[in-house]
Parts: sequence; structure tokens; C-alpha cells
Amino acid sequence: MMINKFNKKADLRENMVGIIIGILCLALIAGFAVMLYNIFIDSEVQNVKSTINSMGDKLDALKVDQEYDLTFQGFKGASNWFLFAWNRDDANIPDSCNYKSCICLCNVNGANSNGGTGGGLDPKTIQGYCHQNGYCKSFDTVRARVNTLYKIGDPEPRINLLETSMALVLTKGTDGVAINYTDPKNYPSQLAPSIP
Repeated sequence: MMINKFNKKADLRENMVGIIIGILCLALIAGFAVMLYNIFIDSEVQNVKSTINSMGDKLDALKVDQEYDLTFQGFKGASNWFLFAWNRDDANIPDSCNYKSCICLCNVNGANSNGGTGGGLDPKTIQGYCHQNGYCKSFDTVRARVNTLYKIGDPEPRINLLETSMALVLTKGTDGVAINYTDPKNYPSQLAPSIP
């Protein structure tokens, strides 16, 4: 009988080492998966911050009545982000604009009701999403405006970023800034309007 007890204890010791090694391997795999997830999320956020800062820097550098064609490479997850603008006296301006006119890239993924175009959101809802998950650039101007031109005479006051390259027209007027995107599928070879 004694031999069986020692054999069971020896088997348990051998199995215990295997169990501990298995648990350590699972912990390493889980840690690696979390690290990859964080890298992906951080990469998307860094791309958003870089994009809004690039747009803001280009607009700051423009002289009055000057336009700039900005082409930038999209990034994975860009289609979740929308560009909005607020004038300094808008009632629903996000707090991060510091009561100045601003442009913001906001993640409103899954919150819209217009087939993924950001439509169907009221200004208060957009403000909330931009406050929770948005990055803004403020300007010392009276007005800021963004437009997507889907068809002639039908601008949308938002721009949905693309995961492919995208061309925008940045304009500075006497009292404001504007960013316009012309949808090439539905609005071919038309120039986006500047601030009047």
C-alpha cells in the first residue's frame, strides 16, 4: 500500500508541474493578446490625433482667402471617425473647444441611423460623443465649417474619414475656416465651396 501512496504523490507532483506550466503559458498568451489589442487601439487614436493636428496646423498656416489641398492616407479604423465643426457661439459646442470655433474628430461608430454616414444624430448627441471620444482643434475665428458634398447643392455638415487615401480642400476666409470633401463617386470634378 505504501508504494501506491508514493506513486500517487509522484504522479501528482509530475502533473502539478505540467499544470503550472500550462497556467503560465495561458497567462503569457493572454498578456500578449492584451498587448496587441492595446497597440491596435493606441495606433488608431494616435492616427486620429495626428490627422486632426495636421488639419489644424495647415488651417492655421493659411492666409485669408487661401486654399490648400490636403491629401492624407487613411488608417485602419478611420471609417469609425467623423469630422465635425462648431462655431464659437454654437449652443452645443464640446467643452474641449474652450468656447472657440473648432473642428473635432469624433468616434460615433454604431450611433448613427443613416447607413453609417453619421446622419440622424442631433447636435447634442454629437456633442456628447465628441466629449467622450473626440479630439478637437480650436481656432481664433468666428466660424468653422466642414462639408461633404454628395451631390450638387446637398452638403452634409460632417466628413466621414476613409481607410484609403482622401483629399480635402482646406480654406481660410476673413472670419472662418472650412474643410470640404467632395465625394468623387457622386460629385465628380466639382470644387467644394469656400467660406463666403
